[in-house]
Order: sequence, then structure tokens, then C-alpha cells
Amino acid sequence: MRADLKNRLLEGEALFLQGSYAEALEAFEVVLREDPENPYALNDAGLAYAEVGRIDRAVECFEKALQVNSACQEAVLNLIDVLVNKGFFDLAKEAFLRYQDAINDEEDKIKYKNWLLDKRVYLKESTKIIIILGMHRSGTSTVSKIVNKLGVYLGKDNELLEAAPDNPKGFWENKFFINLNDEILRRLNIENHNCTWCDPPVLYEGWEESKMFDDLKILAIDYINKNFSSL
Repeated sequence: MRADLKNRLLEGEALFLQGSYAEALEAFEVVLREDPENPYALNDAGLAYAEVGRIDRAVECFEKALQVNSACQEAVLNLIDVLVNKGFFDLAKEAFLRYQDAINDEEDKIKYKNWLLDKRVYLKESTKIIIILGMHRSGTSTVSKIVNKLGVYLGKDNELLEAAPDNPKGFWENKFFINLNDEILRRLNIENHNCTWCDPPVLYEGWEESKMFDDLKILAIDYINKNFSSL
């Protein structure tokens, strides 16, 4: 790789780590215009496209990186991670089956096989979960704040639900789990996909074991393992 392109790629990676995804993407695209089959730039561009919401382009970049270098393990793992994190569970499984030979790390290969084929997903052994459960306006926000002040990590500040006029001191709820719970309710109510906590569905026996939640289970465990288990 030319020195100027390598420097541009490194600049883009630094911007990406800072959270400046659009600017990072511009840097990667500069490299790709000069060297369209650079697997490193393609992989980095895939990550940046995913962060700006262009999943279609992200997948294209990862796929092209693998066409150029079929042994590019990073592109395989990033492709699968992006698809799983965006809820495209079946596509993630297809990607694993197609590119699993590129995964050299046996632990990674076993982990993804369990996730995508055997559908066995595990929390890290050190993880302890505290669940605060209660009705609307029953004091759950107060309890959550107290628990947080006692040392329980709820997520980064920008990951928590913003305060509102009906709760000016904050809800102390992680938006990831709010969205996850709302998605469960929506899937349980076929007739009303906008169904949320204020209009709950009628639960059928064994709903919690339904395969329709396999992808959500993976998302939840992956989120917990990445954001909470090392604390």
C-alpha cells in the first residue's frame, strides 16, 4: 500500500475510534477510490457504513473484502456482528456458513457456531444481573437511581432515557432494554405492531420459549457481555 494511502487509512481509523463515523468514512472512501480492492479499507468502510445506518453498503464492503481476500477473518466477524446487532439473524447465519473457514480462532468459531447454528448463547460467568420490575409510576425510577448510586452500572449517560416533563429527575432506564422490551411486545401482538406497554398483548402459554425471540436473545446477551460483564 502506498504510504499516503496508508496514512489516510490510519487517519480514518483514528476518526472512527473517536466516534466521527462520517469523517472516517470519507477517509476510507479516498483510499478506495485509489485502491478499490484494498481489503483493510473495505473492512473499515464496512464498519463505518454500519455506524451511519447504511447496512446495505456495509455488507457490500465486507463481502468485497472477502472476495479480495477469502481469509480476511476480521471482515467475516464484522459482517456477522453487524448483521446480528441489526437483527438480521438469518443473514448472519448464512454469512457464517459461507465464510466460517476464514475464522482461524477456534474459540471464535465455536462461539459463532453456538450463536448462529445451535442457538446456545451464554452470559459470561462473572456477570450478575439485577432486574428492577414494577408498574408505571410505581417508583421504579427512584429505585433505579438509588441502585445506581450504590454502584450498579446502568450504562453510559447517553444510553439512558432522557428526562421528561412527567419525570424531570430522569427515568434511569437503559434505552437498549426499553427498545428490546417494546420489540417483544410488538412481536406478540400480530394485529397491532405498535403495541407497547400501555396496550399489552394477551400472552399465550410458552411465549417466552418462542423461536421468534432467538435474535433478540442473542442481541441482549451480546449487549450485556460487551457493555456490562467486564465491570
